[in-house]
Amino acid sequence: KILMEIQTCDKVFVNNLSEKLKVSPLTIRRDLQVLEDNGFVERFYGGAKFKEEKLCLREKEDYIDSIAKIASRYIEDNDVIFVNSSKITLKMLEYIHSKNVNVITNNANAVLINNPNISVILTGGELNINKKSLTGGKATQPNLRAAPIVFDPFAVKNVDAVLSTHYHNDHIDPFYAAAVMKNVNKEVPFIGPKKCIEKWISYGVPAERCIEVKPGDVVKVNEVEIVVLDSFDRTCLVTADEDIRGVCPTDMDEKAVNYLIKTDAGSIYHSGDSHYSVYYAKHGKDHEIDVALGSFGENPIGNQDKMTSI
Repeated sequence: KILMEIQTCDKVFVNNLSEKLKVSPLTIRRDLQVLEDNGFVERFYGGAKFKEEKLCLREKEDYIDSIAKIASRYIEDNDVIFVNSSKITLKMLEYIHSKNVNVITNNANAVLINNPNISVILTGGELNINKKSLTGGKATQPNLRAAPIVFDPFAVKNVDAVLSTHYHNDHIDPFYAAAVMKNVNKEVPFIGPKKCIEKWISYGVPAERCIEVKPGDVVKVNEVEIVVLDSFDRTCLVTADEDIRGVCPTDMDEKAVNYLIKTDAGSIYHSGDSHYSVYYAKHGKDHEIDVALGSFGENPIGNQDKMTSI
């Protein structure tokens, strides 16, 4: 809007723009600084004007294209970004040259962007035909599992390993993976079954940092020994990209595992989302376990895949 105002008036003043666009003078000054840094305008005291070789933004599409190019320059390798349903943010995706960028969006048109540098994750929900946006995911999918992160993942500065029991999105988080890659100096391993490895790599985690495991494997991380055990997560077992109706899947070990984490202070058993099973007793007899983490919770009607807490 600032560029369009300058195109019309040749020069603009901070106070006038602030009043017209209903934003603070400080916001206008910051935007003018960005435009000057990118060669669009020349600032003077109290305002700005086009440079002598001023750009002619005669059409709105030119304006959208120019702003999208500027915004794309702020995207870095392995960033995770949220893109809304606006035309400018959609256009920006075309100009991203950084590598392994994960885009989370409710913009249905994002699936049409052909850019090998980005991976698109749609939020889901009901399609608004007019805006081409997805809304109301919670309403259309009442059993959608919301997994609130109770800490800032980018506050993570020191971690020895990243484990995932299975590849459902409430157990393998792109923001945490990005935080570890960006903030932790050492070569932290990402440990999980085959499907988790595939998801981490799609997030931008280098393949050489990933350790694929299956039941029976043992992994050492410093002084800690991690024993990989069978999972009995039937929900994960029947999660598939293809139609498996009428088929009994047998690839549990590629999708989900349980862990026994042996430390000097004791052993912790992590069962991921394993369902109620006699295998709990088997694992208890086969191993010395001091603390066991199990899945207890309420489920929506028709999705009774966990033990209930009642």
